[in-house]
Amino acid sequence: LLFLAGCDPAMSASPATTPMPTIVIPTMTSTLTVTWSVDSAPITPATVMDVVLLQTIDGIQGRAFTLAFSGDGAYFAYSDRGNINVLDMATGQQVFTLDLPEGDLNSFVFSPDSRLLASGRMIWDVQNREVFHGFGSSLLFHPAFSPDGTLLAMSGEQPIKIWDVASGQWVRTFEQQDENHSFGIVFSPDGTKIAFESYRHREIAHGSELFVINVDGTGEARITPP
Repeated sequence: LLFLAGCDPAMSASPATTPMPTIVIPTMTSTLTVTWSVDSAPITPATVMDVVLLQTIDGIQGRAFTLAFSGDGAYFAYSDRGNINVLDMATGQQVFTLDLPEGDLNSFVFSPDSRLLASGRMIWDVQNREVFHGFGSSLLFHPAFSPDGTLLAMSGEQPIKIWDVASGQWVRTFEQQDENHSFGIVFSPDGTKIAFESYRHREIAHGSELFVINVDGTGEARITPP
C-alpha cells in the first residue's frame, strides 16, 4: 500500500550566508525491482482494475497531512487539524486521538518497535496512550527515528538536533547548520548518516537541496547538482 501526503512549508526570505558544501555523487547500486501484488498476483496496467479497495476513512476534517503505519502493522495514523488520529488495523476503528501542541506542523513518525509516536513537539507512548516526553516550544517540526530506535533526529527552522531516547536528553546539535531551514529528514538504513532537505541556499539554488551528513555531525555533502 502506498500513501502520499504533504504540505508546502512557508519559507522566509532571509539571504543565504552559509558557504556551499562539496558536491558528492551518491554511490550507485543495482536497481531494486519491486513487484506490487495482491494474493501473489502482480499488479500491472492490465490488472490494476482488479485491485480491491479495502477501506475508506470517513470524517476527516480538511486535509490529512501525514500518514503512517506502525512498524508492526497494528496501527494506522493520520494527522488533520491539530490532531493525530490512530486507527486499529484489525477492526478499522479509531481507537484514540492525540492532541498536537499549538504550532506543531502535523509531521509525525512511529518508532521502529511501534512503542512510541513522535511529532516535532511531543513523544507519546502508544500502548499507554500518554505523553512520554515533551520538547516544549521550538522551531523543530520534522522527526525521524534511527533504524534501531535509539535516536530521534529533528529538523526545522534551526539546526538539526539528535535526541537520545533512553536518556531523554539532547545529545547533538549540528551547529554548522544555523541557516538550515531543513524539512524532510531520514536516517540511512545502517543508522550512520542522515539525509535532509534544506532551503539554506534557496536564493542560489532556486529552491531546496538534498544533503547527507554523518550522525556525529561530520562529513556533510550536497547530493543534488548545482
